[in-house]
Amino acid sequence: MKKISILTILSSALLAAGPFGLELSKSTIDDALNVLDCNKEYSKSQFIDGVYKNNGYYLEFNNCKMMDNISTLVLGFNDDKVLEYAAISFNNKDNFKNLKQSLQSKYKITSSVEPFVGDKIVEFSDKNQIIKLEAMHMSFSLSLSYYTKDFEVRINKALKEKERKKQEKNTNML
Repeated sequence: MKKISILTILSSALLAAGPFGLELSKSTIDDALNVLDCNKEYSKSQFIDGVYKNNGYYLEFNNCKMMDNISTLVLGFNDDKVLEYAAISFNNKDNFKNLKQSLQSKYKITSSVEPFVGDKIVEFSDKNQIIKLEAMHMSFSLSLSYYTKDFEVRINKALKEKERKKQEKNTNML
């Protein structure tokens, strides 16, 4: 089984918006399974109702031996099994600066919060994709997220609808 390192992620991030050379809005579940060389089963998404008609699909890998320094990798797919988001959690924050520099060479920074002490969050964008790099102050991990702008719109819409239903239910209880 081949090992996947941070260098692999960095080099693939420069080729396409998505980890391991997988492209958002193009790569499928089968592509992901082939690239990651895993006999992993995919599951129905556990996302909020309303994001996808049938809730989409997801793959989750935890402490996979083939992925150096990665504690969790989650890939999310729409109802057509096409990649729309990816979230990677690294075991430590040491690679924040290297990941930021690599991503910055390819993508435009849309926002950056990097205090000397505190949460560090840098957001990049390219066409229809958003890439977010986060190192939270009180955490020992680092996260890197890729998602489409359409996915962000659907998530926000679903969250607003969920909140509206909650408020409506609370109002009806009075």
